[in-house]
Amino acid sequence: MKRLSIGLVASLALAIGLSSCGGSDTAPTSTPPPPAPSVVSVAVSGSAPQVGSSAQFTATASLSNGTTQAVTNQASWQSTDAGVASVSNSGLVSANASGTADILATYERVTGTARVTITAPTPTPSPGPSPPPGPPSPPPGSMQCTVSSPISASCGTATAVCNDNTYSCSQNRSGTCSQHDGVKCWICPGPLCNP
Repeated sequence: MKRLSIGLVASLALAIGLSSCGGSDTAPTSTPPPPAPSVVSVAVSGSAPQVGSSAQFTATASLSNGTTQAVTNQASWQSTDAGVASVSNSGLVSANASGTADILATYERVTGTARVTITAPTPTPSPGPSPPPGPPSPPPGSMQCTVSSPISASCGTATAVCNDNTYSCSQNRSGTCSQHDGVKCWICPGPLCNP
């Protein structure tokens, strides 16, 4: 019995000694790390392209810790009307037809939207016809304007060029261009041309 009590006392002393030295099976407790910030919202931005062109859109996540993060390449992109505007996996929006569509970017189950209105490009006006050449002028010292073909004027076939660069269709020399500072030249060939 003496041996049993010595063994029991020794075991008890060992247990007390270990507990006072800090030897225990449990790890010391520490403060857990703060949780990672969560996504509060996603903003989608970009300028709507015109039909036949493309424009890069971006996605920016606002986080619960007050910071923002560019997530353009991590977001999942989608269009509500791909016939009007389609969007690639990287946020490149292609304008396919005139109309309106929403471009959506989803990051960590939060979706942002940008509405785009697609328009056709303004056509470049084609150059109009060249203005007709001005009235012919006579060579110095002459009253005759030689033309290769008859000149059509608002009054008919022109027979004379007046000094104010208008035409006369008169069939008589007398009084021709009297309201227009006189005759500049007679159109040849023509009925009033001096041969």
